[in-house]
Amino acid sequence: LFSLDVQHVARPDERPVEVRVAAAVRACADRGDILVFLPGVGEIHRCADALADSGRDVVPLHGDLDARAQDRALARGTRPRVVLATNVAETSVTVDGVDTVIDLGTARRSDWDPWSGLPALVLLPVSRASAIQRAGRAARQGPGLCLRLYPRADFDARPADTPPELQRADLAGLVLDLAVSGVTTSDALPWLDAPPTAAWQAAQTLLRRLRALDGRGEATPLGRVLARIPAHPRIARLLVEGAALGVGRPAAALAAALGEPVRGGTGRGNGDPLEAALDGQGGRTDVRRQLEAALPRGALPAPAGAVRCASDELALVRACFVAFPDRVGRRRGHLVTLAEGGRVELEPGTPGTDGIVLVLDAERVGGRVRARGVTPLPEEWLLDDAEVRTITSWTGTRVEAREALVYGAVVLEENPGQGDPVVIAALLFEHVMPVAHRVFPDHDRAEALVHRVDWLRRAGIDLPEVLLRDLVREACVGRASLAALGDESLVATARARAPEVFAQLDSLAPERIDLPGRARVQVCYPRDGDPYVASRMQDFFGLREGPRIARGHPLVLHLLAPNQRPVQVTTDLRGFWERHWPTLRRELMRRYPRHAWPEDPRQLFKDDER
Repeated sequence: LFSLDVQHVARPDERPVEVRVAAAVRACADRGDILVFLPGVGEIHRCADALADSGRDVVPLHGDLDARAQDRALARGTRPRVVLATNVAETSVTVDGVDTVIDLGTARRSDWDPWSGLPALVLLPVSRASAIQRAGRAARQGPGLCLRLYPRADFDARPADTPPELQRADLAGLVLDLAVSGVTTSDALPWLDAPPTAAWQAAQTLLRRLRALDGRGEATPLGRVLARIPAHPRIARLLVEGAALGVGRPAAALAAALGEPVRGGTGRGNGDPLEAALDGQGGRTDVRRQLEAALPRGALPAPAGAVRCASDELALVRACFVAFPDRVGRRRGHLVTLAEGGRVELEPGTPGTDGIVLVLDAERVGGRVRARGVTPLPEEWLLDDAEVRTITSWTGTRVEAREALVYGAVVLEENPGQGDPVVIAALLFEHVMPVAHRVFPDHDRAEALVHRVDWLRRAGIDLPEVLLRDLVREACVGRASLAALGDESLVATARARAPEVFAQLDSLAPERIDLPGRARVQVCYPRDGDPYVASRMQDFFGLREGPRIARGHPLVLHLLAPNQRPVQVTTDLRGFWERHWPTLRRELMRRYPRHAWPEDPRQLFKDDER
């Protein structure tokens, strides 16, 4: 191993890739051959144009080159070179003459695009292990330099290794191939890296919808036909259905267009792919011809459903629907609600009207999913897979239930229904609980009741716990609207729920007590702390000791002056009269001369003496 100097840029650079690479190459003018790691062929073309006047030979190196062209890229030239490579040069191969690596730090990795439903190449940062491997290409024949066009903090935050493709890719093709071989469960094989359970199940679900697997997970006759076509099962299903409906060649053209990402970008081009396919265009010519050649010969599987298509265009739409049943949605204006959940936005000015549509080409842009176009679908095509479902929803003041004919999340027809009382009560509770203090007239009393029980439990008295949520939930049973709860009593609900508990509660932790000068003073039970009463000083005249609850627990007494502010807070009324009253009495007589302040407040006074 030779010494290697690894350098990072100080901060992220938002300039185009070709501008950043050209600047880095100029900064390495005194170095030997330079190997530049780029994510794809599109970036290689753009960087080659930007480096045309660099004074170096510019050589591409990627997997689409034939063997002779790749050999030329690996051999030393007659003058300094820049080798523009994808991660095909990341392995142990030595590029003769290279002593400098410029690394953009990204690669296009095989992944799954949830918005096309097909495998895709996704632009992602490479792992630390890949970055280290790339840097090592500079020090194979002598001391080297690696210039990473991203900050050191970015490198440190990256995952240590690239996750196996099996754990990040769509598994539909793999699951179908294994089912044809008799393997129907993932645990039947000793995997080096086991596939995620959710991905395996998602693949099986899709294959069942494509009629490639039966209910036991075994390959159907149609599934065996699809497995022989060298394409994703969706594309294979599109080809087979198209051929069965007499539009095999347009289906192959459309399949080639749908399965081919645009180089250097994320989209699949402009225009309507269906129209292009009907004209015999779409995708790369070689891919289209390969797919045409893969069409099954001889007797074809019967088309899905007894459907007659009046035109080639409708037949092609039918084939797309069979291959992409989860891309169905209902369009309203510029939004499409998909049958599988989620929303897709349409490009401004997208032609067509509201109704059932098929979304064939969508991508995530920022935080939103956008589609370039949609294809209208006859609603009757959805009926074979539609089901009757009770939909329960919240209208803002009440729960409403509807009997609906649905295709996934797309409602085809609906009428008023009864609904499940348990589901209705649960949905009502969900929306009532945050505003329960405004809905129930005795909410405050119920909350105080809960606090009374909580305090007794803290005081060591064994009572079952009472939760306000449970009281609200019980009050919602048998009701469907806010208005129906307006006359409901949470306290009555609690008492009916456990009458023996509340017999003890009223005795041990009463809501109110009587004082000599005032009847029915409310006892406050805070969430934390001890219960207390607050009343004017004169109301306690005649008491030698303070009132007690819960088998002798003294209440906290807030003794209020005529201005309703506490003069004293105590649990020892006897001690207060004896030690503090004489001094406090003089101050009260001075400040409130119109009130009676007796020398011995333990004696009971008449109202007119107070």
